[in-house]
Amino acid sequence: MKLRHSGHRAFLWVELLLGAAAVAVLLLMFRGNESPKKVAVIVSDSDSGEWDRFFAGIKQGATEQNLRIVITATDAITDAEDERAIIAQELAGGASALIVQPAPGEGTEEMLKEAAGSIPVILVGDEPLSTEAGESTFPISAPDSYECGRTLAEMMLTDYAGSLSGKTIGIVSAEEGTSKGEQTLQGFSDGIADQTGQAPEIAWTISASPGSSDLEQQIAEKSRVDLVAALDTASADAAGEAAEEKTLGGAVIYGISSSEYSAYYLDHDDIAGLVIPNDYDCGWRCITQIAGKLRNSRDEIKSGAVEIRTFRREDLFRKENEDFLFMD
Repeated sequence: MKLRHSGHRAFLWVELLLGAAAVAVLLLMFRGNESPKKVAVIVSDSDSGEWDRFFAGIKQGATEQNLRIVITATDAITDAEDERAIIAQELAGGASALIVQPAPGEGTEEMLKEAAGSIPVILVGDEPLSTEAGESTFPISAPDSYECGRTLAEMMLTDYAGSLSGKTIGIVSAEEGTSKGEQTLQGFSDGIADQTGQAPEIAWTISASPGSSDLEQQIAEKSRVDLVAALDTASADAAGEAAEEKTLGGAVIYGISSSEYSAYYLDHDDIAGLVIPNDYDCGWRCITQIAGKLRNSRDEIKSGAVEIRTFRREDLFRKENEDFLFMD
């Protein structure tokens, strides 16, 4: 009797285990048949090479998290109302979350609160929005723009033995009217003074709005300088192209950029040095945090600074930089 009772209990355990396994398989099959939730990515001038590595990181993260990514085709987003219309279009199309580059100008914070409602939002590509109450309530993943500018200045100083005294500099910025542009310029301006406090002469400054298309010509028309500081991707691409076309009179270019074009110009000695943000990791972290929030509404999306590194030509093909410069 004891053996029979024991055998009966073993049989029941086997049945329970098989039943649990069947339930687990059914749950996995059900989950596998669920339609992936849609995340809309809204950035200004989405076809620009500036976003290539960022999009690559987002796509990799979306594959891992079973999310559907829609990258909205955009030209330059000029103001909050322009962005409001794009957000409304994506929400009407079924977006469950948004990754957004905030539009320049007044009213963007309030617009985002009204347009997005309660769905998860993370901001990219700019500094936290300022409001009457202080910084934006939205989380943001972006490089520290001030630090990018200051790091660019330090690259110049390193290459010229710690002093730019007697040098003339031209500055190019295609981020006019954005806090990103202002902070980058401030960081560069604070950084170019040498240890004695002496700053070089700024011969000229080109300030253009995002999406400007004639930067290369504007640069070529300026007087000759010793150095050019290109403070964003569009500026670095344009300065590199001007150098390749031999319209800069031999000026040495340093830039801040996220594009493959700028890396090409660095590889061909048209640009002497680049400050490059880790946009691939930024995109991956954005989509991973969004996925966590969609799974559990109590999860918090956290702001985070994006890593930046300095690159000269010889750094491009070092093994330790392969993941950082990942472009697929």
